[in-house]
Amino acid sequence: MNWRLPLLLACSLLLVGCNTLSPSLKQTKKAALIGPELPQHWVLAGRIGVLKGGEGWHGKMDWRQDKTDFTIRILGPFGGEQAELRHRNDKLELRGSNGKSVSGPRLAAWERDTFGTSLPVNALPYWLHGHPFPGEQASPQRDAKGQLKELRQLGWRVIYSDWGQRGGRPMPGKLSLERNQVRIKLIINEYNRRG
Repeated sequence: MNWRLPLLLACSLLLVGCNTLSPSLKQTKKAALIGPELPQHWVLAGRIGVLKGGEGWHGKMDWRQDKTDFTIRILGPFGGEQAELRHRNDKLELRGSNGKSVSGPRLAAWERDTFGTSLPVNALPYWLHGHPFPGEQASPQRDAKGQLKELRQLGWRVIYSDWGQRGGRPMPGKLSLERNQVRIKLIINEYNRRG
């Protein structure tokens, strides 16, 4: 199987939705990403697995968040950088290891053609931190400690496990995101707040 398609799948599944948000979400994006429950600056290292239909891909992920700007590096299973997703000044860009990049309407069109759905770009930082995305209807299920074990929101089902202290706060260590034939598994190996 060609590794480029699954790699683009992984990157796009993470954050391509910036280009396809509804106007109301676009207007509240900055405030939502740095809401009261989330640190403004953090770094995360972990692993990602993506399954869509019968195709799958896995690799490493490094995520650096600075307020509403972020950089996510996706690394192949053997550690070589394969792609970088950057969000700066409200512009999202996906760059491959060959130096070529795609952004704007082309990126949004590819997302719709590939997945047939908008992706949870604004919700992901909240979901990673174990919180529902504010301002959107959610159906959370919590364990005896009050921690999320399952969340249904924005058409996605998020399953949480391996809760523990990460960066001085309780966070899940594993997440599984599911919608239609798309399944994303995220494992958080390291998490640190900065600044």
